[in-house]
Amino acid sequence: MSQAVRIRPLDPSLPPDYCTTLNASEDGIYFPTQLSHYGIGMSVHVTTDFQADSPLNTTFVGVVVRVDELGPD
Repeated sequence: MSQAVRIRPLDPSLPPDYCTTLNASEDGIYFPTQLSHYGIGMSVHVTTDFQADSPLNTTFVGVVVRVDELGPD
């Protein structure tokens, strides 16, 4: 199941990421990104079904548990 998400590192000096998940479950999400600042153990805010300025956005704190290098499109 794919969905629009915003991934925002807890470190405010790092930029947020806006993407669509490749897979999602009750326990986690898997998403592609061009940003290279993610690492295992990094804490992030995850906003699901993200739409700018929507009062329906739901945000959770998560931890990066896996990083895969994806090849070119």
